[in-house]
Amino acid sequence: MNTGEGLRESGSFGFNNSYFQFSGETIAGQPTGAGVLQLSDGSSIDGEFSNGEVHGVGTKRWADGSIFYGEFCRGEMHGVGRHVCTDGTEYEGEFRFGVRCG
Repeated sequence: MNTGEGLRESGSFGFNNSYFQFSGETIAGQPTGAGVLQLSDGSSIDGEFSNGEVHGVGTKRWADGSIFYGEFCRGEMHGVGRHVCTDGTEYEGEFRFGVRCG
C-alpha cells in the first residue's frame, strides 16, 4: 500500500552489525508502525516505531526481567510510564529522555 510516504511493508530484517532484529511494519526499509525490536543482549522493545526508532507507546523488556511500560520519544523512555525491576521495586510517573523525574 502506498501511503504517500513510501511503500509500507511488513516483515523482518536484520542490520548488518547483527545487534538488532526487527519484525513489523517498515517504510522504505525503516521501522515505522507496529513492531518488535530484539537486541542481541536479550532485551526487546514491542511498540510503535517512527523513522527507525521506538516512538509512541511501547514495552521494553531487559534480559534481567525488568520491564518498562509507557511512552517513548526518539528511542528513549519519555513521557508517562511504569518501570518494574526484578527485585519488585517500581516507579510510575514521568520520564524525560530515559531519566526518571520524581
